[in-house]
Amino acid sequence: MGSFATRATNYALYQTGWFLCIIGAGNGYPNAGALAAFVLVAAHVFLTSDRGNEIKLLLIAGAFGVVIDGFQQFSGLLHFAGDEYLPLPLWVVAIWVQFATLLRFCLNWLQRRYLQASVFGFLGGPLAYLAGVRFEAATMPNGALPPMIYIAVIWSIALPLLVFIREKIAPTDGVYGFAKRMD
Repeated sequence: MGSFATRATNYALYQTGWFLCIIGAGNGYPNAGALAAFVLVAAHVFLTSDRGNEIKLLLIAGAFGVVIDGFQQFSGLLHFAGDEYLPLPLWVVAIWVQFATLLRFCLNWLQRRYLQASVFGFLGGPLAYLAGVRFEAATMPNGALPPMIYIAVIWSIALPLLVFIREKIAPTDGVYGFAKRMD
């Protein structure tokens, strides 16, 4: 299941990046948050022992984010703070990529547990978006109910699908290089 040091580092990198993206976007500096998050993703990739497969997984998750949250922004369910000239602000994609860093590490317990992944996505997805709204990184122009239903349903499908893709691309649990030396 990986060492405690690996899981703790993985969680800290993710949570720091998520927070920087949300705070940056909510305070008018969305690209600064995205840049910081991508630096943390680069640190994650550098530390991981299976870089090639990890990068594939991160790129796929980024594409998921572009499609899923791009639809939300395009349809008016959500409006993400940030660059008005882009279909989707870079910080949103950064959060999706960052989330994927958890799949082989902190969320490795979801492997082959698609029902649990679905429930986790159904509950956790809306909570994360609501936190983003609370920090003014996003707004729900037509009220909270339509986007929350959409997010719950989409995440109940997306998370098990990401877990399945993770299993196909990178079937082993993630390990950071320093953790191997500590074990």
